[in-house]
Amino acid sequence: MAATKKKKTTTTKPKEPKVICQNKNCDSMGRYLSLKDFYKSRNLSIGRHPFCKDCVDRSVDITDMQTVYDVMQTLDTPFIKDVWIEMLSMEALNEDPEPSYIGSYLKLLNTKYRRYATYRYKDSIFESEYAALEKERAEAEAEKRRQEEERQKEKERLEEEERKRQEEERKERERIEFEKRLQEENMKKILEEEAEKRRKEEASRKWYEDWQGEYTEKEIKYLEDYYTELQKDFKIVTRNHRDYARKIAQASLIMDNAFNRMRENPDDKDAVASYNTATANFDRLSKSAQFAESQRGANDVSLGCFGRVFDAVEKHNFVPQHIPEDKDMIDKIIDQFSNIEKSL
Repeated sequence: MAATKKKKTTTTKPKEPKVICQNKNCDSMGRYLSLKDFYKSRNLSIGRHPFCKDCVDRSVDITDMQTVYDVMQTLDTPFIKDVWIEMLSMEALNEDPEPSYIGSYLKLLNTKYRRYATYRYKDSIFESEYAALEKERAEAEAEKRRQEEERQKEKERLEEEERKRQEEERKERERIEFEKRLQEENMKKILEEEAEKRRKEEASRKWYEDWQGEYTEKEIKYLEDYYTELQKDFKIVTRNHRDYARKIAQASLIMDNAFNRMRENPDDKDAVASYNTATANFDRLSKSAQFAESQRGANDVSLGCFGRVFDAVEKHNFVPQHIPEDKDMIDKIIDQFSNIEKSL
């Protein structure tokens, strides 16, 4: 049986698909181009940009970012501002006369910044993160400075208020101290004047026989005036009454002096006690001599009820009229005395 020849198998690489650029102004219009001549889109339903790379690069104007955004939107690829800025810096260093900004951007985005691999155009970051961070940092610094300025202003305000308060307190203390010194000086002057006056009065003190003691002219005038008033208010006809009247006048002078000392020193217990003692002595003498207010009149020199009756009859020339009544003699006498008593 004849041997059969094996068919020689050859492996050939499948032909790469060809695509025509959809830009009617494309230099390669009508000619098939390789897929590598088109930018790949992240949207699988689109596959690649309908314009070839050359047409896309020519359509981009970096001074008009909308042209860049339109390309990125067609490719459904995110626009990341920081990546774009870095790409521009690299292209500036390359000094390429006809740089491919889109190609360089996509290469940098797909290699160095893999963290954006799942981003689509809707996830674009149009503001620089660094710029945003810098802006945020600047705003934070500005806010910090503003708060610090406000704290400083508040501190200065509080310090100024405290300074004013202390100044007002100082002025108030000085005013109080000045008034206190002035009062002390005035009081000292008054006391010195009163002391000098008392010294002069004491120096003028001399013996008065009628009053059996040493008195100043002022005190003698007080005693004489008081004695004269007693003579007007009461019948002072006996030696005993005249002696009592002088003692009462002297007791009144002592009481008056004690009252003045108590008035000047209301908290001085000794002055209060002296005044109370002087008052008690004055009242006791007045009652003993029957010179109390309730006993003013001619009855101070009479003797008992009959003497008062006789004195009233002589003074007023009055004798009770007899009216017949059904009373015994004792009741009538009692009634007559009662009538005379009420008329006194």
